[in-house]
Amino acid sequence: MRRTLFIRLSHPGPDASAACITRHSSGEFDAATRGPLSSLIETATSDDRIVLMLPAEDALVTSVDLPIRQRARLMQALPYALEEQLADDVDAMHFALGGKTPTGEHNVAAMRSERLAAYLAAFDESPARVDAAHIDAQLLPPDADQAAVLWIETDRILLRDRQQCAAVDEALLPIVMGRLGTDTPPRLLLVEGAARPDAALAGTAEERISNGLEHLARWSLQPHALNLLQGAFRPASEQSQWWRPWLTAAVLAGLLIGLGTIYQAVDLARQQAELTTLEQANIQTFRELFPAEQRIVEVRTQLEQQLRALQNPKGATGFLFLLDQTRQAFASGAEFTISELQFRDGTLFLSLEGDDLQALETLRGEFSKQSGVEFEVLSANAASDGVKVRLRLSPVTSA
Repeated sequence: MRRTLFIRLSHPGPDASAACITRHSSGEFDAATRGPLSSLIETATSDDRIVLMLPAEDALVTSVDLPIRQRARLMQALPYALEEQLADDVDAMHFALGGKTPTGEHNVAAMRSERLAAYLAAFDESPARVDAAHIDAQLLPPDADQAAVLWIETDRILLRDRQQCAAVDEALLPIVMGRLGTDTPPRLLLVEGAARPDAALAGTAEERISNGLEHLARWSLQPHALNLLQGAFRPASEQSQWWRPWLTAAVLAGLLIGLGTIYQAVDLARQQAELTTLEQANIQTFRELFPAEQRIVEVRTQLEQQLRALQNPKGATGFLFLLDQTRQAFASGAEFTISELQFRDGTLFLSLEGDDLQALETLRGEFSKQSGVEFEVLSANAASDGVKVRLRLSPVTSA
């Protein structure tokens, strides 16, 4: 059964002290455990995934207001927007972009690239993949009344307000509270075992948290959680591989055209010896492409059959038709990019990425105009780095 290991770290390294809580596929959590990181992950398997919670002291978490809609241009502008808030050179920093705030600003996080790489290096030998990394203060849930949220542990205080997320020294808490600029009292979350700093928070109602690590783990699954693993740190399995599903079709189409030219030239020139050599080479290439095809009688005919099976499986309208229908639907300007494309058993599967779910309704409307294709949304998820949608397109066949 697949598990998710939520691991909270205070500094990088395999011997770093860490806390871990495991969530099973059923949604149930085990009790939290603490110890050296290497001992906490020694039983992890390739079926498990890891979510990291890193200390707010290592990052800047804030929000920026930039009049830019395209994500790529936003990422280019972030270093300049945050330059005055950073103590390090922007070239040494890794920037991550989150969702929008209620006021329309973008949540962002910045951490030294070397620091984030050091945290991740401790998992290089682990068979489990690190899928996400979050700043612990940013996981605190935004307050509906726009009040600040204070998370108080035995040795740390975390703050989240409308503009930033940070770790706060207890000695500086009165100053910080005085600069929040709001008359609304903060939401106080007191983790079990922590003492209330009454001097700075007199009269503030409190909520007792019995299992702090589980609360942080659950909040990391919410849309407001900002994942640091973007850009160069994005998990390799999630990198866009849109061109790979086209590779076989392109190779087959190119090979078919080449074979046609070769056969025609050889027939006209009547060069039987060269034809024999080329035939053997084609058979070898065919066997490499279709190792399951054991008996080769006429390589050109069999290659054409394989290409027709790809384009028109089981007599239905096939790959090229569905691809053209997709092109027509996207011509309306739907704000999605195709991150993955698969074609199997006469059905086209598309993985899309965009900014919001409204664009999905626009795309649904465009496909509804096409009577020759059936459109189905398999999943649509809004995450911190945008909206991810998976579609299934199949041709409409007559009864």
